Amino acid sequence: MRLVSTESILRPLLVLALAVSCDSREADGELQTPGEVRFEVRPLGGPGTMGPLVVSPASEPALAHVRSYLNGHPEAGRLRIECSVSSLKMSSTPNPAWSARLARQIARKLVAQGIDCKRLEPVGLLDPADDAPAERVRFFVGEKRQPRPDEARLDPCEDR
Repeated sequence: MRLVSTESILRPLLVLALAVSCDSREADGELQTPGEVRFEVRPLGGPGTMGPLVVSPASEPALAHVRSYLNGHPEAGRLRIECSVSSLKMSSTPNPAWSARLARQIARKLVAQGIDCKRLEPVGLLDPADDAPAERVRFFVGEKRQPRPDEARLDPCEDR
């Protein structure tokens, strides 16, 4: 009779569990992240002065997951960073180019952390739904998504 160690049984199960948890894509290619990417207003000097929107430090778990996925899946190709904003919940009137600039901020953060800019595609959209959040960031990997007529794209490798 041959005895089997617990370690020899559990090790393959652990590897399988890690593999399943790392591939967090839905059928449409959306990469699910732990938490959301959020923006916050950067304070400027002096009381009452507000600067532009910047990526919030609270977004780091989501961005770390995206980096980990891209580093672990070089075959995945490009990552579409889709930022949509609600024109109903903004104090100014946003447009797709404005939300594309927010998406490019995320791309620049990923590039600063070692992701090749050529793998990123920042896209901005407007979300006209009444219940849409003020801003929403989604990540899509793999297949090329059909461009929408109302979207704006920016080159993540541009230095502007």
